[in-house]
Amino acid sequence: MFSADRMMQTFFPTLAEVISKPVDFFKKMPRTAYYKDSLLYILIIFVLESVVAIPYSKFSLMFLLPAYAIAMLVWLWVWASLMGAFARSLGSWLTTVNAFQIAAYAATPWILAPWPWLTIPTMLWFVALNWLGLVHLGKLSASKAAIVAGILGIVLALPTGWAEMQIFHLMPKLPALLGGQPHGA
Repeated sequence: MFSADRMMQTFFPTLAEVISKPVDFFKKMPRTAYYKDSLLYILIIFVLESVVAIPYSKFSLMFLLPAYAIAMLVWLWVWASLMGAFARSLGSWLTTVNAFQIAAYAATPWILAPWPWLTIPTMLWFVALNWLGLVHLGKLSASKAAIVAGILGIVLALPTGWAEMQIFHLMPKLPALLGGQPHGA
């Protein structure tokens, strides 16, 4: 499990476990009452996502990283708040902090989101990982967790993934659109 106090030793093992053994990861995820570890983990994911985006954005996204990180943190917190509220309405104990914890680790695949052909599959993977977190940490039944993750996925994740795909597609063309050199020059 990722620890902000030992981030160099725990980041890559956590990333590998979320990707390769997500069921085990969410089964042993502890309940927490603070945002520190999951918040730092997701910020590292955002930085890595921006690095992956460099070939597509021609460095444009690097200048937008602070604004992008803030926007995505707000989006993730809204997702977690709604997920926690829906889960509690279906009988789970899940707090907003624990819902954010699930969502932050479920966002691990976002590293691949800048590749236009992977943006929508990445968001579907994010929804599936949230479902696993709801089942294993939130202790919801698989069907109730599917309702929560499915509704949020349809309402928030897929439209956001589509919009992000459009933004990443637009980034290389931004200088030309703003009156700079033509695209590809």
